[in-house]
Amino acid sequence: MAISSSLVRDALSKGFIEKVKKLLGDANYSLSGTVTKGSQIASSKLEIPTANFAWPAELFQVKAGVYLSKVYVADNVFYFGLTHIGHRPSLTENNRVWVETHLFDFKGDLYGVTIKIELLSFLRPERKFASLETLKAQIDADIRLARHLINFGLERVV
Repeated sequence: MAISSSLVRDALSKGFIEKVKKLLGDANYSLSGTVTKGSQIASSKLEIPTANFAWPAELFQVKAGVYLSKVYVADNVFYFGLTHIGHRPSLTENNRVWVETHLFDFKGDLYGVTIKIELLSFLRPERKFASLETLKAQIDADIRLARHLINFGLERVV
């Protein structure tokens, strides 16, 4: 079956990840990057450690927002997580697009490690929060939703 790249790009730009999976022949859309040290705000102030890297310039930009993801840290070793893709409007004012992923139940250091992220489901669009407290409350709610989907409602995606 031929894949229409324009249909895939259109679905990616709208956050229609489940449609992308169907267009790709039941494969999850994925991207890879080498984890770099970020601003440490998520770890230190929000107490939500993340693995960060800049959006790969060669890839089509997906809809900015928060995604349920599956993150491979080594061959056949993965964790589910919450991935934010966007400009980080609550934390910085710049044009760079970042990929920030909180891996569920992961303990360790990934700096310098190339990880592969499969986007499983679009949860919400990116937005700016008035304070770090409201940002943390939203991230906590996103984590609860993502865990619920993993445990009770995402068999078709994972």
